[in-house]
Amino acid sequence: MPEYLRPARAAGFDAVINWQITGAGGTGRQVDEYWLHVHDGRCTPLPPQPTPPDIAIRTDPTTLLRIVTGNEDPILALLKQRLTVRGDLAAAARLPKLFTTGPT
Repeated sequence: MPEYLRPARAAGFDAVINWQITGAGGTGRQVDEYWLHVHDGRCTPLPPQPTPPDIAIRTDPTTLLRIVTGNEDPILALLKQRLTVRGDLAAAARLPKLFTTGPT
């Protein structure tokens, strides 16, 4: 994700994001988690955090792939209940504009 951040658009944005990918990994775990801190126009991976994130996004691997490749609108995925968002919804609504999607 760090390489897909648009630094100019992320200026002034500050949030810890927890991605929860259901049924992923094949390790017997139900959910794979990834933590990111977007701040000062940068995106930094984090180890799992003991405190709740500002934004938690939960989806399955197929939906995530469709969103990041530009083949599905995250709002439609949310409406179809294939993606859930908890926490700061206003900040979460800004995420699609902060990251590039689709072929580059």
